Amino acid sequence: MAQHAEDWPEESIRLSNKFGKTWGGPYPVNKVNTCLFMVDEASIRHVLSENSNNYEKGDGSRSFFRELLGNGIFLSDGDQWFVHRKIMSKMFSRNLLRRTSEVIQMKLEQIASLLLNAMETEEQYVGSAEPRISLDLQDIFFRMTFDVTSFVALGCEIDSIGTYGAEGGQHPFAEAFGQMQEAILVRPGNSQLSLHISPCTL
Repeated sequence: MAQHAEDWPEESIRLSNKFGKTWGGPYPVNKVNTCLFMVDEASIRHVLSENSNNYEKGDGSRSFFRELLGNGIFLSDGDQWFVHRKIMSKMFSRNLLRRTSEVIQMKLEQIASLLLNAMETEEQYVGSAEPRISLDLQDIFFRMTFDVTSFVALGCEIDSIGTYGAEGGQHPFAEAFGQMQEAILVRPGNSQLSLHISPCTL
């Protein structure tokens, strides 16, 4: 696992197909902690629902991810986790899910338009020495996820898909979020990054 940290999404799929329902090994980043991967419904239900109190995130996870995820549902345990879960359950009302679907459809239409424009532009260069058009789908889908989450959770339209390919590129908030993710993910394997960011007053 540790040898495939750079291509981990593809490697995790390969290992899931090879070993089946539950498998694990050293954490790809720091090569010390052990992690388990579960791909069957019964195991996932056991951990997330039926026996969730037996599986805590722990102080280690909170130490590494606090600046990015705060003290919310993703890092809390016990009673605090149940409080967050109760609050979050209200976000899955029928009306909100319908609105979320509408936002997703709107963003997919933006992506479809982006792809069609790229294809039309590409046709103009067929047989010429001009550089070919390329699109970064990972970046585009990140923008979509970011736009949908920002609109549904925060009520603001960032429209980072609309700025794809433009000078200046990513929305400042989305760019900062991406940089924070990268820093957090390499922190377990780098003792120099284990120092925490102190809260500041704006």
